[in-house]
Amino acid sequence: MDTILDNIALGLFHVLDIHALDHLLFLLALSITFRFKHWKKALLTISFFTVAHTITLFVSAYNQLPIDYDLIELLIPITILITAIFNILFQNKKQLGYAAAFFFGLIHGFGFSSGFRMLFGRVTNRSALLLEFAAGIELAQIVLLTVVLTMNYLILDILKVSQNIWIKVISSLIIVSSVILFF
Repeated sequence: MDTILDNIALGLFHVLDIHALDHLLFLLALSITFRFKHWKKALLTISFFTVAHTITLFVSAYNQLPIDYDLIELLIPITILITAIFNILFQNKKQLGYAAAFFFGLIHGFGFSSGFRMLFGRVTNRSALLLEFAAGIELAQIVLLTVVLTMNYLILDILKVSQNIWIKVISSLIIVSSVILFF
């Protein structure tokens, strides 16, 4: 049981680690447009991301697809920028769709695949490790989604800030942070 919990914790802290700013910024950009009344759609959106992330971890971890890591490292911040720009252009009229979250999850999964392969040396059941790690990622994303939805509630419903302004401000900060950190 400790191994299962250890693997879930690895996934959890893969997302919640301060060094995982790309993941945190992407999730913030992906979820900032949602409110509590749309929590199911928000959860489904981040779940599409997790499924895709898991697929590419699986494929790359078993060396089934050659990967240009330099290209992936460029594409990851681009997914963040695209999501934040989408938020600004469409504000609260539309959220990034499931297909886009899935596609971006594929890219992000490739980004961590080399680090994930290093974990294989300590396990005999790679599939179990992958699924447990994915469960940890999903758990972390649910925690982050809950934080964002709560923050949105406080800012939008309690402080009565315009949702359009809030989305533009946060998305603009995400863009600036991404450019500073990744380019």
